[in-house]
Amino acid sequence: MGVRVRRARSRCRTAGSTTRTTTASPRPRTCTPAAEPDNFAVPATAAEIPTCEASDLSFTFGEADRALGHRYADLKISVTAGSCSLQGAPADVTFLDEEGASLGTEPRYEGTETPYTVLTAEQPAVIALHWTVEHGWEGGVVPSAVSLKLPGLSESSVVDWPEDELIGNVLRFSAVKPALA
Repeated sequence: MGVRVRRARSRCRTAGSTTRTTTASPRPRTCTPAAEPDNFAVPATAAEIPTCEASDLSFTFGEADRALGHRYADLKISVTAGSCSLQGAPADVTFLDEEGASLGTEPRYEGTETPYTVLTAEQPAVIALHWTVEHGWEGGVVPSAVSLKLPGLSESSVVDWPEDELIGNVLRFSAVKPALA
């Protein structure tokens, strides 16, 4: 979540000895708790971070990776100010033509984990996209946008497509997760 926690160490000693010995009954330990440092930070809980609003977010596509019959790209989600949270997978994911009509994409969620993700200016999130050919797709189509409804939001977000030809009609996607640095 971008918050570095510095833990204070306690000091413990075994009574009566400074060497390790094996005995039938353990010797009592006395511990002196260390004081918390002044910069001790506690990560925020889900209740403390508001859910993202569509108006607070911006989207960019990473460069598409190519493999035989497959394309992969990350959709980066950034918050324009402050911080907010998302958890779960997007819904209603589809490619759109220039008129905003669906291109007949078959969206398929890949995954089981839905990490709680806090977005800040320094920590964006991503949705991994993977599209491929199935069911005799003819290809040759360049969508104008991809549409998706982020978890917790009531409206869909439409993101301009980076002019890469679709090679398939199946669009697999991941849950929202923190972007790796």
